[in-house]
Amino acid sequence: MTISSVDSSLLVRRNFAGPVLVVFALLVAACGVSRDGASGAIATIEYGAGDDASTIEIEQSELDVMVNSIIGSAEFRELAYGPAATDDEIRADLLTRLVYERVIERELEANGVDPADVDTTEARAALQLQLEGAFAAEADPVAYAADVAQDIEPFLAPLAGIVSKQERLGEVLIEADGPAETIEVPCARHILLDATDTDLADDLIAQLEDGADFAELAAANSTGPSGPNGGDLGCADPNNYVPEFRDAVIAAEVGEIVGPVETQFGLHIIIVESVEEQAVGAADPNARSGQVIQ
Repeated sequence: MTISSVDSSLLVRRNFAGPVLVVFALLVAACGVSRDGASGAIATIEYGAGDDASTIEIEQSELDVMVNSIIGSAEFRELAYGPAATDDEIRADLLTRLVYERVIERELEANGVDPADVDTTEARAALQLQLEGAFAAEADPVAYAADVAQDIEPFLAPLAGIVSKQERLGEVLIEADGPAETIEVPCARHILLDATDTDLADDLIAQLEDGADFAELAAANSTGPSGPNGGDLGCADPNNYVPEFRDAVIAAEVGEIVGPVETQFGLHIIIVESVEEQAVGAADPNARSGQVIQ
């Protein structure tokens, strides 16, 4: 894929939309803007080569509608771009977003999804909430944000589309990757004592073997940060633990009282309450689609 005649220095990034909006990071070597007064195209994206070649154009008029909506809203312009941004910088940023959207749409189509079928409702609502938060100092942030949103709808609608389409592309790619690798992870609790508290450890183990409640004893005796929570360590890959603790947890039977196990932190009394399947390296949809888009 190539994008014709681009001055990549103009492809600026802005922070509006926070965690909802992915960071636009087009490859410098592939970025470009060409102006063609005859066709009205502001950018041309070329895919493939030879018989497989295809071209998508972004029309000047489409970009102008977005740019004018931002320039015409002083409140949002300053919020999203700051007071020093020029019209050309805003135009370059919005063009970058349009190029990005076209790439996502092409990849969706290649994976059997009609971009028009992607639901943008959730992303659009999230953007509205961010606007309300940005104008929280106003007397009525909801009404104020609604007025601003109406002015910049030619920008918000495509933005919600980009966010939603990238998310959907990532989901499709993850589905195509097949089931994630899983591992068995122990769900454990422990009581941590000072290394010198061997008598207390023996006493607590005896109480537990007589049926005492592990969580109650942990809350009353454990010196570790999980003590107030009954010693709960959750369900975690045992390889994340120090070697002595890891080996004890792996060898333990469900419900068995294990210990005392000595580590660099002190003495541990351990119980594995269950073993669960956990996905390894489960992909984030935006990160997965970003790999393909780049």
